[in-house]
Amino acid sequence: RFDLLEPEAVTYRTAGLLPGAHLRSLDALHVAAALQGDCRTMVTYDRRQSEAARAAGLQVVAPGA
Repeated sequence: RFDLLEPEAVTYRTAGLLPGAHLRSLDALHVAAALQGDCRTMVTYDRRQSEAARAAGLQVVAPGA
């Protein structure tokens, strides 16, 4: 089971303000959604996304990496 959530406008604004000149838009949206959802940890194997998540204050986990 999963829930499909539509991001709010603030999530898009947050994504646009994230640091990282090479951060891709969907990666930025995932980080912004984690921030908006009051997450403390993000699971990712993507280097650019993990750098942005760390810069935003999230702990990053890459299981098995």
